[in-house]
Amino acid sequence: MKKVLLLLTLIFTSGLISAQDQDILYTRVEVYPVLQGCEDEQPIDRESCFDTGIQNMISENFVFPESARKEGVEGTIRISIVIEKDGSISETSILKGIHENYEGNPSQLAAAKELETEALNSVSGVQAVQPATMKGKPVRMKYTFPIEAKLRN
Repeated sequence: MKKVLLLLTLIFTSGLISAQDQDILYTRVEVYPVLQGCEDEQPIDRESCFDTGIQNMISENFVFPESARKEGVEGTIRISIVIEKDGSISETSILKGIHENYEGNPSQLAAAKELETEALNSVSGVQAVQPATMKGKPVRMKYTFPIEAKLRN
């Protein structure tokens, strides 16, 4: 009876450990995700290529809202995303927005919220060719970065 109970406990415990491994969200990884264009980079250079690649993709996708331009609304929006084990992006959110800077003026506040929405939308097309890895296995990775939404003169 003790052997059966011990065996069931081991099976149950190993199942919990496996389930926990599925949900771990890393902020630092051994090997960074690979974006298109970074496939030939050495693992040590992938972080830099990833950072640059994300910024380039966002620059291509970001459209400064006319309402923000008209109201003179600008600022740095801090974004958080999760790169999943298959390279897809999920859990896109704003860590620090700019709308609180414009709470005294309703039209600027609305424009700031529109600018934040556009920042989130600009991330939607990002997809990693290869996910982040730890010990050679794909893992989920949380990544945060700023989007500088500045008006040009």
